[in-house]
Amino acid sequence: MFVSANGNLLPCERISHGFSLGRLNANSMKINYEKIAEKYSKYYSKIITQCANCYQAKHCTQCIFNFKDFKKTPVCNKVMDYSNYKNDLKNTVSLLEEEININKILKEWI
Repeated sequence: MFVSANGNLLPCERISHGFSLGRLNANSMKINYEKIAEKYSKYYSKIITQCANCYQAKHCTQCIFNFKDFKKTPVCNKVMDYSNYKNDLKNTVSLLEEEININKILKEWI
């Protein structure tokens, strides 16, 4: 959560104030939970089929507010099929193995 200088409550600091979840002032906080749930359900209903076919979905770090054509027909450019997911994992493990080897070499050198 992020509170802007003018009291808008936002999901994070990186998105437009048009996606405000409510307002905060010195005496109170105003949030319309039903409106938020309705709005987010509408957003997610537009991308759910993409997520359902993505091997990265359980570990997704993509923000729907950054999707191209977010309000009309959002498209996630990070959707991974099995082959891409397998390659991504392979590359990640290789990097971790390299890091372990580098750390070992540095410790021996020092």
